[in-house]
Formats: sequence, C-alpha cells, structure tokens
Amino acid sequence: MTRPLAALAPGLLLAAAAPGPARGQDAPRPAAPKPAPLAVKTETNVVYDTIDRQDLLLDVCAPTEGGPYPCVVLFHGGAWVMGSRKDLSVGPKGGTSLMEDVAARGYVVASVGYRLAPKHPFPAQIQDARAAVRFLRAKAKAYRIDPDRFA
Repeated sequence: MTRPLAALAPGLLLAAAAPGPARGQDAPRPAAPKPAPLAVKTETNVVYDTIDRQDLLLDVCAPTEGGPYPCVVLFHGGAWVMGSRKDLSVGPKGGTSLMEDVAARGYVVASVGYRLAPKHPFPAQIQDARAAVRFLRAKAKAYRIDPDRFA
C-alpha cells in the first residue's frame, strides 16, 4: 500500500521549517572547550583605608599563579544603606562565591565594603569606592593586577 503524497506534507513542512543553516552558510561549529578553572586564593579583611578610626575593608581573590590579570571590583547592592562585601565574597555552604567563580576565569576580584548611609551620608560611599580602586592600583604588583585593566 502506498501513502498519498498529501499525508506526507505535514512532515515535509516541519522538516523544511526546522532550524538549521541558511542556504549558502556553513553549519555552526561546535563550541571550543572551556579552559579548566584556575586555582585561586582569597584574602579577606584587607584594610584599604581608615576614616575616623573606622577601618574600611575589602576581600581579594586572585589566581594563584601567572598574571598580571585584569581586576574586577565588586560593590554590593543595598542602595547605600544595607548589605556587606561578604554578600559577594562568601559562597553558599559548601559552594564557591561569585568572587571565586570570576577569579577562576583569570581575573583578580575585589569585593569592597563601604560606609553605609544614613550614618555616613552620600558621597561617602563614592569616596570609599575611589579609595578602594586607588588602593588596588597601588598594590597592583602584590596582587598581580594589570593596572591598566580595571572594571
């Protein structure tokens, strides 16, 4: 028994509409394998400035070898009134933090603590952020940071 051509039409339409390379284009290449994560070391409670006898702290995570690496500076959310640098530098129980995940891909990562409002009104937070970046640039060699590559 033969099937009428009309019965095959829906299957042919689906096959024709299936995603794939357009005419004249090469098929997509498979993604390159991801490089293995780098070993990292985290240094916590680093004093980057002292204002009115209050130590301002940051945490730094960097690959253990090589460099210099670009630096990613993280500031926690919280509308300047709440939060902590640890929001980004401490991972879930038994897991890695955002800082460690980024550093393992070849970056030096700093999670910066800053003075919170309303006790410290704006622009104290901006001043703290600038002080943290100045500190990291000054310590670029010690942390194996490329001083021209900050984000």
